[in-house]
Amino acid sequence: MEKIKNLLVSFSGGRSSGMMTKHILESQKYKDYNKLFVFANTGKERPETLKFVNECDQNWSLKFGLG
Repeated sequence: MEKIKNLLVSFSGGRSSGMMTKHILESQKYKDYNKLFVFANTGKERPETLKFVNECDQNWSLKFGLG
């Protein structure tokens, strides 16, 4: 029986977080993982950050639910 591999990825909303997310989505190393991407909106983010997070969410189907 094969063990299920899960990976929780915390997306901060910064560029390096975006690069890490893209790497995880495209890397063969993580192809067999169930990936869950999370973004914690503290209510203090700048509008530009929320725009970037939303664009990443839409382009990569991360399912943040920002609308």
